[in-house]
Amino acid sequence: MFGNETPKAYRAGIYLRLSKEDGDKIESNSVQTQRALIHSYIKNKTIFS
Repeated sequence: MFGNETPKAYRAGIYLRLSKEDGDKIESNSVQTQRALIHSYIKNKTIFS
């Protein structure tokens, strides 16, 4: 930041995709993995802090 600049606020959504192979499961391993990867990415990027 420079001087009196106000940090910008961003809103973001995440998209998780179920596979037909997941069947009737509420949340499959692939969805859990997708969610963990996305949250980890966001947490480690300073632009989102």
